[in-house]
Amino acid sequence: NLREFIIKILGTSQQVASSSEELTAISNQSATSADEVARTIEEIAKSANEQAKDTENGVLKTDELNKIIEEDLKDMEEINTVMERLIILKDDGVENIKSLIDKTKQSDEAIKTIYTSTVETNESAEKISEASKLIENIADQTNLLALNAAIEAARAGDAGRGFAIVAEEIRKLAEQSTNSVHEINAMLQRLQEKSQNAVDIMQGILTIIKEQVESVQVTESKFHSISGEVEYVKTIVNRSMASAKKMDKQKTELSDIMQSLAAIAEENAASSEEAAASVEEQTASMEEIHNASITLARVAEELQEGITKFKY
Repeated sequence: NLREFIIKILGTSQQVASSSEELTAISNQSATSADEVARTIEEIAKSANEQAKDTENGVLKTDELNKIIEEDLKDMEEINTVMERLIILKDDGVENIKSLIDKTKQSDEAIKTIYTSTVETNESAEKISEASKLIENIADQTNLLALNAAIEAARAGDAGRGFAIVAEEIRKLAEQSTNSVHEINAMLQRLQEKSQNAVDIMQGILTIIKEQVESVQVTESKFHSISGEVEYVKTIVNRSMASAKKMDKQKTELSDIMQSLAAIAEENAASSEEAAASVEEQTASMEEIHNASITLARVAEELQEGITKFKY
């Protein structure tokens, strides 16, 4: 029985030695794999930490972008307000130009009326001058006749005295008429000179008004061109406003996505660190198993050496 027991122990110790050798080999292989896994997980954890930092930087950049977009949106709103005021000013300018054109035309018509009246007055003055010349000729002839009558009355003596008095009165009236005609002619000459000056001035005014009308019409045309450009710019501003509002909405969505990515990256980094810690613990356990298998193999060898000393 002792012989069978020793043989059984010997077989068992050999199996233990063989199993411990296999366990040592497996533990070595597992330790190697665990080291590789640990290094891989460390790299993953490092990448996860870098990703988390990059994601945090992305969140900061996104916040900066959000501020820029908000400022751009405010600027676009201010530009839109300015454009609306500009359109109002443009419309007022067009109305003022139309009013100026109407008033200029009215002034042109009034000046033309005054010009016509002045020309007619000048023509009437010329007719009066001709009439006064006729009166002056008649007065000269009357004066000459009165002089002849006075000479004849002097020749008649006392009989022609009464006639001489009448002739003298006629001569005085003729002289007064001549003097009055001279005064009238002087006034007519001044009137004609002033009328001619007025005509010349009004001709200059008419020329200026014509040029003014042309300038105002050119200005009106330019205002209409500006009006078209302003409307075009207004359309572009409206499009930019719509794009800015759409961008503002998208930046909110982008900010939410970046926040989610940052949270996920932090979770991944934490999970990677936990996995690395678990692998380190597993590696330590594999080291303990390896050491235990070596000890077990050594004990099995010592047991075999001790059993071989018995004779059976």
